[in-house]
Amino acid sequence: MKKISKNYTSIAPYYDMLMRRVRYRDWMRYIESIIEMHAPYAKNILDVACGTGNGLLNLRKKYKLYVAFDRSLDMLRVFKSKLKFYEIEPLIFVADVRKIPIKSQSIDAAFSIFDSLNNLLSPKDLKKAFGEVFRILKDGGVFIFDMNTTYVLREHWGTKTRIEEDEDLISIWRTRYKNRISELHITLFVKGSDGKYVRVDELHMERGYDIDEVLALLKETGFSNAYAYDHMTFTPPKEDSLRVNYVAVK
Repeated sequence: MKKISKNYTSIAPYYDMLMRRVRYRDWMRYIESIIEMHAPYAKNILDVACGTGNGLLNLRKKYKLYVAFDRSLDMLRVFKSKLKFYEIEPLIFVADVRKIPIKSQSIDAAFSIFDSLNNLLSPKDLKKAFGEVFRILKDGGVFIFDMNTTYVLREHWGTKTRIEEDEDLISIWRTRYKNRISELHITLFVKGSDGKYVRVDELHMERGYDIDEVLALLKETGFSNAYAYDHMTFTPPKEDSLRVNYVAVK
């Protein structure tokens, strides 16, 4: 019987290989432009649910303090292994976004990329996460994050199977959608140096949230202003937007 791991454990060593086509640098330039608009004074920055660090490590080297956390120790181990190739020395630790061990009103700007907050499967948990980020932000601080839309989980992920094959990696993505929740079973076959393939299985779950619902939760949390944009633009999202970027100002 195959062993299905908790999300972002067994898959961690291969995560960057899976995401090698993602334009992280462009994504972070977009986030930096939003920080410049809303918190140009920012001296420290927090990467929420940082994973293997591809967001934070693609920031320009202009902040005095870089902080990052993730719930997965395995992902953080990969993150730390890459630091020898970079000039920054971020503060990295294991934490859950619903209980962030950071002093209140101490962070200038925070961001979270790649639909990390979709992993919170109830509005109650999502609001709790918003509340924690709100607490640690200074007055005037900004929180930038993206989420997969209900539309993409229902219409694009849906209930289907797709297979991707690269030179040393075969990935099988099986999704099942029901009642706003998408179950994603990922199976990897990774080619080792001996030519043999290692199999990895993980289960991931995401919840779709309506745009108005997310904006309402941000306002209820206390953010003075909250905005929604189609991914990596400054235009309003559409009914068929796949990913939405949110900006919340304390």
